[in-house]
Amino acid sequence: MTISFAADGTARCLWSEIIDLAALGTLHVERVTNIAFSNTRQEWLVVSMKSGLNLFHHKLRSECVRWELEHLQP
Repeated sequence: MTISFAADGTARCLWSEIIDLAALGTLHVERVTNIAFSNTRQEWLVVSMKSGLNLFHHKLRSECVRWELEHLQP
C-alpha cells in the first residue's frame, strides 16, 4: 500500500483496511473503477468510473484487483 501526501496534507491512496485510514482525518472516498462480471464475455472487467472504458479484463476477479493495486496507486 502506498499513501502519498500533498503539500496541504491531503493523503491519497487506494482503499485498504491494512491501516485505519480514518485515523488520518476526515475521509473523502471516490471510486475510480468498478470491477464487474461480464456475462457476455464471461470474464471480469475493470471499468473506469469516469470514462466507462474497460481498462483490464481477466477470468479471475482477484487478477482484476491485483491489476488495480499495481496500476492505480497514486
